[in-house]
Amino acid sequence: MYCNYDSLKRRAEDQPLPTVSEGLSCHEMAVASLKQRRSGPSVDQVAQDLLSRLALGIKRYGTGLRPHNGRNMTLDAYEEVLDAIAYGRGELIEMRARSDPQQGWWEMVHLRNLENCAIFLRDRLNEKEKSE
Repeated sequence: MYCNYDSLKRRAEDQPLPTVSEGLSCHEMAVASLKQRRSGPSVDQVAQDLLSRLALGIKRYGTGLRPHNGRNMTLDAYEEVLDAIAYGRGELIEMRARSDPQQGWWEMVHLRNLENCAIFLRDRLNEKEKSE
């Protein structure tokens, strides 16, 4: 079932909707790469969760996320990481409220890694903008 693109909320500054391209999905490639480098129950769960996200994308958009789909993948990743930082900050606030002993670890490891990822992606976007 393909998505009814007309039903999606669109803003003038939005990127174009993805186009269908050939080959493995980014989710499938991510699972293969992950399983080549790591193993264990949590890795298996992450792999399954990636495949579940692929199924959701196919249900919503009629296709999985694939390279060369007409969108700026760096911008999409940057926007997703910004959301992850906001969710991570919310989790930290909730951890503090319940005096979770791992709150310091969460902040120093998870949030800092997300922030570093956002900075890296922002730098990549700035480089792309300069080269255009």
